[in-house]
Amino acid sequence: MVTFLNVHGFGSTGDNTKAAALRNHFPDNELISPDFPMDPFGCMELLEKTINKYADRELVLLGSSMGGFYSLLAHIRFGVKVLMINPALNPSVLLLDHIGEVENYKTGEKGVVTHDHVQVFEKLEDEIMQGKTDPSKLMALLGEEDEVLDQKVMKKILDAKGVNYLCFHDNHHFDAYDILLEEDKRIRSFLMNE
Repeated sequence: MVTFLNVHGFGSTGDNTKAAALRNHFPDNELISPDFPMDPFGCMELLEKTINKYADRELVLLGSSMGGFYSLLAHIRFGVKVLMINPALNPSVLLLDHIGEVENYKTGEKGVVTHDHVQVFEKLEDEIMQGKTDPSKLMALLGEEDEVLDQKVMKKILDAKGVNYLCFHDNHHFDAYDILLEEDKRIRSFLMNE
């Protein structure tokens, strides 16, 4: 049995469509899908505690957008298996457009993005670029019509880290995720070690 850890994106919650798709297509496996805080320190702290709590299980992280960034960082630190969905691998650049008050679009919770956060992400990005990866434990799904991310930049980072990625005609939310979990044998094989 696999234990899935759903790592949602910035401004989202653990109760999302990707968690629902995992529950639907892998009902005999365990799903952990907490609400991660917007703060990078709080997010990494919760992620680390959760990984340590389930260290005795076959754990697979599924990280979407900013959750993909955190999941890749967790892979480098802990060696966990990771499927990234439209990973936002350059948050220091992406967050520059969001300096100031931000809101979780599902809960309405308010937060603040500061220049200090940008500096933290720069350091974490460096850690990713310097860190060692195991390409057999990494896969990414990229939506070629992503309206948030520059996929050329993401591909360059993924290539540098040796990550196998699959490209689809999809947007940032990755609407085809539910169908792909059901029908794409490459993804199912990666998740279930088949």
